[in-house]
Amino acid sequence: MSPAGQAGREACAGRLAADVLQAHVDARRRRIGTEHNRLPVVTPLSQLTKVTVSEYQYYEFLAIDRPLDEQQQAEVRALSTRADITATSFTSEYHGGDFRGDPRKMMELYYDAHLYFANWGTRTLRTRCRPSSASAANSPLATCAPSTWPG
Repeated sequence: MSPAGQAGREACAGRLAADVLQAHVDARRRRIGTEHNRLPVVTPLSQLTKVTVSEYQYYEFLAIDRPLDEQQQAEVRALSTRADITATSFTSEYHGGDFRGDPRKMMELYYDAHLYFANWGTRTLRTRCRPSSASAANSPLATCAPSTWPG
């Protein structure tokens, strides 16, 4: 087949595909228009090929030395309605949202270990350490510096 004939065939196939898509859109408009008495907003074909990336965050806290009592569990439950909370753990995943609590404060008050992971590469691991000096013996457990590593 000549190049001109091939180009004509491709143009015809492109018009056919556009006609089929338009017929599908028109049929959908008629169907939805009769159901809701209005025409829907139709997304342009050029926008249908865009990829949307959602965010993902994972929080986990562990109580190793001292389990949380009922009141403490209620306090951390107030920070997240999505979390799985037990006397020894708090686990939550977020897709497009964020955790309302402060991980450092949660470590101070409730937990001994914390793991954080985000799909953009942030990873954090925190553990509580016992003070080593005699002057710090009367202070509460200190939070060690967070350990981060590249994704």
